[in-house]
Amino acid sequence: MAEKASNKRTWVWIVVVAAVALAMIFVCCVAAVAGLAVYKYVDRDYTYGQYGRTIPEIPQRPELPALPELPKRDWDERAFPRIQAGAILTEIIEDSPADDAGLLPGDVIVAVDGRDLTDDYTLYEAVTRMNPGDVIEADIWSHGRTESLQIVLGRHPEDFSVAWLGVYFRMMNVPDGMHRFRDSD
Repeated sequence: MAEKASNKRTWVWIVVVAAVALAMIFVCCVAAVAGLAVYKYVDRDYTYGQYGRTIPEIPQRPELPALPELPKRDWDERAFPRIQAGAILTEIIEDSPADDAGLLPGDVIVAVDGRDLTDDYTLYEAVTRMNPGDVIEADIWSHGRTESLQIVLGRHPEDFSVAWLGVYFRMMNVPDGMHRFRDSD
């Protein structure tokens, strides 16, 4: 009798597993048929097209109004001379000869002792050729004005035998065809 009960339990498990498997197959078939029906009867504009999903058109943005033209101004050569080359002062060291002379960041030294500053003759070379205590005449362009300053060079803080102006600068060059200012022009 124990054998009959064991066989009966085995058959019950087999029937339950088979029923679950058949139910799963039935659900998959119903889903596939429903998917085919949706694909066939639904308009393709709302589903996937031939090459992928259909993207709705993006509305065009309205055109921006045209900007007004700015008034043209004549170039005042005396107020804003066109400088061809020089040393743009980026930083002035406090209590240096440049600070004592009143130089400011943004000023442009265009010549030292009458010789124009270029890539071949920089502000560094012009100053280091001098001795501490020498007076140089620097042509400065500052705030739309040109002026000539007498500056007494100091001693370099690290090497007392070298002349020192006390500025950080960057050399600039403007392409040919533009001219540097001259007071006589």
